Amino acid sequence: MTTYPNMPDEWIPPYRAWSARTKANIGILHLGVQGAAVQEGAFTGLPPLPARHIDRAAFTNAAGVENRLLIAYFASSESLDGYLEAAPFQRWWRSCEERTGLGFWQERYVIPPDRLETLYSFETGAEIGIRSFTPVEAPIAAHAYDGAARDRLAISRSQALSPSFAPLSSVDPGIVPGRVVVTPPENLAVIRSGQDWSQCKDAERATYLDTVHPELADAMTYLRDNPAETGAVSCNLMQELDPDGRPLDRTFGLAQFRSLEDLERWSASHPTHVSILTAFFDLLERFGPEPQLRLYHEIFVLPPTVAVFEYINCRRNTGLLSLAYRTDLPIDRRHSASRPASP
Repeated sequence: MTTYPNMPDEWIPPYRAWSARTKANIGILHLGVQGAAVQEGAFTGLPPLPARHIDRAAFTNAAGVENRLLIAYFASSESLDGYLEAAPFQRWWRSCEERTGLGFWQERYVIPPDRLETLYSFETGAEIGIRSFTPVEAPIAAHAYDGAARDRLAISRSQALSPSFAPLSSVDPGIVPGRVVVTPPENLAVIRSGQDWSQCKDAERATYLDTVHPELADAMTYLRDNPAETGAVSCNLMQELDPDGRPLDRTFGLAQFRSLEDLERWSASHPTHVSILTAFFDLLERFGPEPQLRLYHEIFVLPPTVAVFEYINCRRNTGLLSLAYRTDLPIDRRHSASRPASP
């Protein structure tokens, strides 16, 4: 029987939640484009992704620049590696350096199952992300208390998952010309935290959009703009899109934290997260413990040398690009100059 060190004695969670589990490594590819007038067509020519599931999103970064993002989930690391190393993708990726006025990036994650945890407020429907191809467990008790995410990460029973680099400072959003390759530091924590109000009836929908969502937007902006305090290397609130580029009634925050410890500290006590929780529990009090609003998150903590991230003509505050210029990090940094772009 699994024990949970952070769970309070005789714990009964205030609402039901589910988790999706996998026994194999999962491959995740973040493929992004940014520019002053980026369109969905920026991915034109990209070879078809042999992924189990693909989500699409748009967001505006701190510099006011538009971005488009594909998140592709692969059932194995071999299928992800095979796609990225094959000639069709390599030709497309090399061509991105010649695209005037646009920046491109790819962030490749290979996640062992013991470094991954998920949580969903709903049992069926809304097959998003990892949940779309992994089985969902019966309602779980290990949630809704401080330290629950760490309890759900099997690796935490043997490792502290401590941060591997010092706190960050503010990041200049200027363009870095050329191609930059970054190897992510160990124990970087990545979270995708989603909100789906497509099934809400009018009153619940209005309550969510008027009271909860503004607090969420403020919190994501705070994380993005205050890396030294929060430990968030990057953070953006993203509008989810359908395959034709039309907005859905779904958003998600996507953030890379220096460590799980930083993410836990922010979620446990920071006023911006407390404000989200207060608004959410007010919604639960009005609409019951199982509202039509669907919430979820995926958290994974990177093992050493899990991936190499690449950025072409991107803003320095894109993903891990800001870390490439820190001299105190034991990470691979390679830079090949090309003509500047102007996203």
